[in-house]
Amino acid sequence: MNYSESPPQAGEFLRLTLGFLAKHNLSATPVNYTVWYEYASGKNPKLIQAINQMLDTTKAIIQSGSRLQTRMKVSSEDLKQLHKELEISQKEARTDALTGLTNRRGLERRLEIERIRARQNNAPFSVIMLDIDHFKAVNDTFGHLVGDSLLKGFAAILSSQVRRNDLAARYGGEEFVILLPETTVEGAYVVSEKIRNILCKKEWTIKESGKRIGQIKASMGIAQHKLNETGNQVITRADEAMYHAKSTGRDRIVIHSDLRMHSTSTN
Repeated sequence: MNYSESPPQAGEFLRLTLGFLAKHNLSATPVNYTVWYEYASGKNPKLIQAINQMLDTTKAIIQSGSRLQTRMKVSSEDLKQLHKELEISQKEARTDALTGLTNRRGLERRLEIERIRARQNNAPFSVIMLDIDHFKAVNDTFGHLVGDSLLKGFAAILSSQVRRNDLAARYGGEEFVILLPETTVEGAYVVSEKIRNILCKKEWTIKESGKRIGQIKASMGIAQHKLNETGNQVITRADEAMYHAKSTGRDRIVIHSDLRMHSTSTN
């Protein structure tokens, strides 16, 4: 290549060449300098075309990568939102809509977790089955809206008497269950007695009218999980104890065992 430019032209080409090297983060080696000097001078059309094509390709790759990063960022945000919505949906699926307590499905899942933990740690857990006495009479006398309000109030009492790791659940209708990890029947009885005392002292009224409903009592059955027993089996035994409380006068706490049924009451 014949370099016949004047000193001012050579100076301008030098300025352009150094600018290109800096722009593309290239070292000023003789080869790099010569290539970009040729490009700056405009005297080598084939070289200019080749470099322009290379620059266009590089720019396209960079832009494509930027778009990909943007899409990945959007996708990541979408995934976070979907995960959040999934967690909410799963929580709703395990929550009783009326009382806000865990529902039967959520209780069964938690029971399985406690069974595994009990087997690994050789630690007991107990369940309390509670049934509101004469609930049908409340519904028949005051209506279902009052009955629903009573269920919510009863659920609030249960929630106030459980620890962070305990679980209060609505089992169905007017039946409730309290799951007490690392708790023997004796400990479960203490919790049951606290709830029974609260109910004995509480007078229920209809908020809108102030009409008196009176006292609401509950029958309770307690069972302690046995090794290799399923969640359904321990619930069944607690349920049997609760029905024994119902059949022997209501407002009672009954502890279930294989040998005998231990019963306590206010009578």
